[in-house]
Amino acid sequence: MSEKLSNNNPLALVSEVARAADLVTLRMTRGSFETMVATVQGKKPHKLSLQLKSDSERVASSDDPVIRVLLYLRFAVLGPDLAGRAGQQRSEFDAAFELDYKLPRDATFSDEQVSAFSRINGLYNAWPYFREFVQNATCRMGLPALTLPLLTAADAAMIAEGKGGENAATAASKPRRKTKAPPKERG
Repeated sequence: MSEKLSNNNPLALVSEVARAADLVTLRMTRGSFETMVATVQGKKPHKLSLQLKSDSERVASSDDPVIRVLLYLRFAVLGPDLAGRAGQQRSEFDAAFELDYKLPRDATFSDEQVSAFSRINGLYNAWPYFREFVQNATCRMGLPALTLPLLTAADAAMIAEGKGGENAATAASKPRRKTKAPPKERG
């Protein structure tokens, strides 16, 4: 693939690998959270940020080749201090995931393709587990449940390429549109 293609559309780099790869293992290897944010009723977080770091390696084996992705995610929330004033009080959520993708024996992909696949697909596949971790942790901290938004493949590509980490984080703080319950059947 050309450098121009990868800069304009990282999903194009990923597509061939994604069609051949099979996710065989996804495990959380580390998780921690802490808060310094006061639980002030009705106060919303002031700022959200998401940091991502990923690394990958090709694992040599006698069987099928494996891409091992090591993914580190940090989500931080700036919130009110004990007096309810905007401040630098934080809640932080850190998690590390290890994902193994099995490839066919005859698969040949460039380092650029494997790197893009690792960053994008690793995030895309681990995201639901990170969402659950953050939501569960906020409840355990006595904070209002914080549900991170769903992540599309395009969102994962933007975040992995460093062009949109704030978008996913910011979407979590936006109010969700309430849906009306369907009318009850009369009978």
